[in-house]
Amino acid sequence: MKLLESVTLVQFFLYERQDLTMGRNTAFLGPNGTGKTALLDAIQAVMLAADAHRTHFNAQADGKKRARTLRDYCLGVFDQSEEGRCRDVANTYVALGFRDETSGQVVTAGIALSASAHSPEVIVQGLFILPGVAVDSASFLEQGSGGSQVLPWKRFQAQAADACRQAGSIGTAVFTTNREDFTRRLLVEHLAAPGDRPNPQAFRNAFQRSLQLKGMDDLSVALRDHLIEARPTNVREFRLRLDQFRQVRDVVRLTKEKIDQASVVCGKYDVVRRERIAEANYACLRAVYDSERLGESMAEASETVTTLAGELDRAHTEHRRAQAAFEAADAAKERAIATLNQDPDYARQAGSAQHLGDRQKDLAQQQRALRASVQAMTAAVRTAGGLPVLLERRGLFEAALTQLADQVGAGRRHGPGRRERGQRPAAGRAGVPGRPACLGRGRGRIQGGRGPAQRRGLGPGALKPGLG
Repeated sequence: MKLLESVTLVQFFLYERQDLTMGRNTAFLGPNGTGKTALLDAIQAVMLAADAHRTHFNAQADGKKRARTLRDYCLGVFDQSEEGRCRDVANTYVALGFRDETSGQVVTAGIALSASAHSPEVIVQGLFILPGVAVDSASFLEQGSGGSQVLPWKRFQAQAADACRQAGSIGTAVFTTNREDFTRRLLVEHLAAPGDRPNPQAFRNAFQRSLQLKGMDDLSVALRDHLIEARPTNVREFRLRLDQFRQVRDVVRLTKEKIDQASVVCGKYDVVRRERIAEANYACLRAVYDSERLGESMAEASETVTTLAGELDRAHTEHRRAQAAFEAADAAKERAIATLNQDPDYARQAGSAQHLGDRQKDLAQQQRALRASVQAMTAAVRTAGGLPVLLERRGLFEAALTQLADQVGAGRRHGPGRRERGQRPAAGRAGVPGRPACLGRGRGRIQGGRGPAQRRGLGPGALKPGLG
């Protein structure tokens, strides 16, 4: 709600310069002719946009002879004689200051008039609305060589627009001469409460009737006749509206129930949302931990790579050093071989060693041939000794096998002291044992065989017929 806070008058009636502060309840007290009605008419001039068809100045006067005009207020006429006015030329300003009780926002609305004793008309220079700017009488004056002078309308208009821009208010300054537009914008855009949509025409009618200041016997009659517009009640329409309001009430109740249910669901969703947020936070922390751990692993791996790189450099250095040493040794070997090849003794020794090696190879071949012959003889003797017709001569065969084995052993003992590399002793070769294994098996097969001592005691046996 916006309340009238101040009234500023410059060259209006008997006031050259006057600032009045208004309260929530304000009374104008004073004898007749002191300007009480002039103050109400100043407020009326602004609120009704100085419309001569709507304003009714000095409304409580008896008859039109005491009525005043807006020109009389500008020139300060207090008597019908030539000397009965305060000024011959007037630049009149009337400004009303309003303030919002809730937000503290101010808005100033006013009019600028000019009149002259030589002209019967009053000129409305402009109507203005200044959102966010509070003015006083000094706002309409300037200092000149002859003292304080009233600002011309154009200069005040420029200063007021600058003041609105500096105040940074939401709205912009309004300067107009259209009375309808001024009243509508003042009521709807600046004085109406949020959500209200006042009717400017109804406001002007009610404001005009309220300033008649007539005595009233019945307040209800006065309100009905002067303030409240006549609107007969349509019962059918009223009942229809009542039913509509009841339906709206039911819809509001159902909507409230649904809102309560939705609030419960929203509460559950809030719990889920918090849990999801907590889960996401834990996942984020885990990712951060994993990232830090991977960072540490990467740092360790980087240190290991650095260490290995150093070791690799050292290994390359050692390899180059060993390669150089190897090449030097190889060169020394080549020089030594060249030197040995030039030595006659080394050449003779090399030739003797080659000849000895050839002889050892020949000897080994002869030994292998001899062992093959002995093995063949042993196999033949063993086969012959196993024949049934020669069982009586088995001792001779055993003696021959023993002799062959002794010869083989003696040849092994008296053989060359050096064996060819990789050659095993003859006694260890298969088929040429130190004592033929077949003799033991032969004894097992031949019943009644005699040993060597027995054969020596008996002497040579007689051969079977056909064998002698």
